[in-house]
Amino acid sequence: STLCELYRINERNLQNRRGFVQLGESDVRVLARLAPWARRNAARISREFYDFQFSFGPTVRFFEAQCARKGMTMAQLREHLEGA
Repeated sequence: STLCELYRINERNLQNRRGFVQLGESDVRVLARLAPWARRNAARISREFYDFQFSFGPTVRFFEAQCARKGMTMAQLREHLEGA
């Protein structure tokens, strides 16, 4: 299934979500133009984001609990998160 199906995202609730975060049509157009840049830089941005997440005590404890529950290592979890 697609991510939209998995998270039950459709045009109606997407419009509600955009309204909630105050994302207007002009913002959507700008983000669409930035999509190629985002694809080129996603891995670096994700790595830097998780560098912080995995160095912050409360999130490290959360991740450790997730690993224990799922039977995976922190390295496996991080690889999964960065890839997502």
